[in-house]
Amino acid sequence: MTAAVQALRKRANEIREQAQYADGPAYHREMQEADHLMAQAAQLEKSGATGGDTSGLKSALPVKSALPVPRPTMHSDLQRKRDLAAIHVLAKKVGLEDDDSYRDMLEQLTGKRSAGKLSGTERFKVIKHLKGHAPTPKNTFPDRPNNTDSNAQMKKIEALLAEAKYPWRYAKAIAKRMYDKEQLEFCSSTELAGVISALIKDAKKHGRRIS
Repeated sequence: MTAAVQALRKRANEIREQAQYADGPAYHREMQEADHLMAQAAQLEKSGATGGDTSGLKSALPVKSALPVPRPTMHSDLQRKRDLAAIHVLAKKVGLEDDDSYRDMLEQLTGKRSAGKLSGTERFKVIKHLKGHAPTPKNTFPDRPNNTDSNAQMKKIEALLAEAKYPWRYAKAIAKRMYDKEQLEFCSSTELAGVISALIKDAKKHGRRIS
């Protein structure tokens, strides 16, 4: 394989790697460019293997024009900034606030000790690794009553809150307003039914599905 063929295929693979961070028209445009370079490489390789006349190939498929100096597009530069920001935020979440530990992690995954020197694929690898080690919130709904799992009415309230994307304090405020109860656990079955009715009324008012 000639150096020109290798260079064409290398550039095509770099463009395909970059395309995974693009979307819409940018993705298709970059993939088409990569396919075009691969086709050029195949034609160049075939001409060399068959011993055909390649005198006209140089002008038809100029290697220099097919291998422009890579310049970061606005999209790739923006994606790079987003990736770097995500890496730093996730690193703090997993407890890698010590600079040496953070750089050791980067080196173990990519062989590099600076996030700024990572390629798109390497940044993706680091982000995936950090997400896999990020702590999961123990309580998705703060102030969730302790008896929710054992009380059917509480489960109904939780379902209505989840559908509306309301916090538990919203239901607690209803109980306080209607029955002067500080906690939902202090409500009787009749009072919980009143809270449920208020949430259902709110759901109908805003056109939400009633679980």
